[in-house]
Amino acid sequence: MFGCKGFYYPLVTPPYYGRAMQAADVCGYCRIFSDHCNYYPGQIEEYQILALRRLLRHARNHSPYYRRLFAENGFDPERVYSQNDLKTLPALTKEIINEHRKEMIADDCDAAARHETCTGGTSGAKMRFYRDNVCRSKRLALEWRSNRWTGAKPHCKIAAIWPVTDDFVPQRSWKQKVADFFITHTLTLNAGGALDEATLWRFTDQILRFRPETIRCFPSPAVALGEFIINKGIEIKGVKAVVSTGEPLYLYQRTILEEAFNAKVFNLYASRETGPTAAECTAHGDLHLATDSVVVETVKDGMPVKSGESGEILLTDLHNYAMPFIRYAVGDYGTLKDENCSCGLPFPLLENVVGRESDNFIDIDGNPISSISLSNYLIDIGPDVGQMQIIQESPTGVLVRLAGNPPPTDETRAYYRDCLKRLVKGVEEVEFEVLEKIPPEESGKYRFSICRVHQCREE
Repeated sequence: MFGCKGFYYPLVTPPYYGRAMQAADVCGYCRIFSDHCNYYPGQIEEYQILALRRLLRHARNHSPYYRRLFAENGFDPERVYSQNDLKTLPALTKEIINEHRKEMIADDCDAAARHETCTGGTSGAKMRFYRDNVCRSKRLALEWRSNRWTGAKPHCKIAAIWPVTDDFVPQRSWKQKVADFFITHTLTLNAGGALDEATLWRFTDQILRFRPETIRCFPSPAVALGEFIINKGIEIKGVKAVVSTGEPLYLYQRTILEEAFNAKVFNLYASRETGPTAAECTAHGDLHLATDSVVVETVKDGMPVKSGESGEILLTDLHNYAMPFIRYAVGDYGTLKDENCSCGLPFPLLENVVGRESDNFIDIDGNPISSISLSNYLIDIGPDVGQMQIIQESPTGVLVRLAGNPPPTDETRAYYRDCLKRLVKGVEEVEFEVLEKIPPEESGKYRFSICRVHQCREE
């Protein structure tokens, strides 16, 4: 499967991922998506449109929400010949999903065939949604494919520097630990708390002993670790690639990570809603769009922009039949390009991906607290509220702004107060402000977390 040799991995991978990870036939999807790398660009376009038309037909026939939406907009899936034909449909937002969640679920996908997940992140608003179980297999196969684009070998050792605690399995069983060692070869470092010196020493020691070939990380906590490694004069050997995802990757972060881990950095654009969307290859240019998995549009005021012009990114997931996401406004901006990459892959290119700007907080000892970790605790696994913004006014004081429905209860306020005091050492006062709408910045962008403490904001 996907470059596997010998008999061991083809023998153990299917049953492990099928049973333990509920990712059936992941090896089959690996072969399919690997084969797409050998297509011509025209073949990829044809594959995408056929897959899109199948999804749209399914949405019309089995989702009450889309059946009504298509009728109201005079939209016919049979007349879709390119992604530009989607423009008659309105964008799908988190607010629409929260309001029409039950209506969006396909009536031919029963509870056993789907799973619930949620996202909030730096959008400041929690959103629960469903995916069909086949998505697990396809997204894992796509993740492995993007890893291969870095030059990594299948089943190489991976160390993940990860602040999203909702992705962790507490008290892993001995069977899971055995699988980590013999099958997945993954070391996960929980970067969801304060990155103090003791934590950074522990992470460094674990990496030195594990000797990973790939580092998979959110850039904010990985840069904190990278600066620590550089300042201590520690040499990390054996890393072949650093895969950055989850947040926008800036040039100064790329420079620090490459110096700390002695390896090239590869940017991966992905989301919990639609999975791996675009990935950097060994040519280190723009990102290759996974157009066999997702339709990516860039729009301004709801209308498509020309190639080479920046626009708001709308995503259509070609794999989630349980609760289709069609023209989903993920909240990021990017630029589609018509150019081909020198690496020879047939997938089109995406450049200048810009997400929402959010600050890290800083505790009383000067340690950074990742905005991703804050959003995970406060939104993703926190109580349901409308939209949220948190502002660190001082080392000891935080203002929590809340807007929309449902309104905050006393229990909600208590959860946020306790959570912030636990996450950010030194915080004593947590105040609340309830608004009709949280205002954007002068730039028009929304920021989930704002830090006004001296030297808190990373320039």
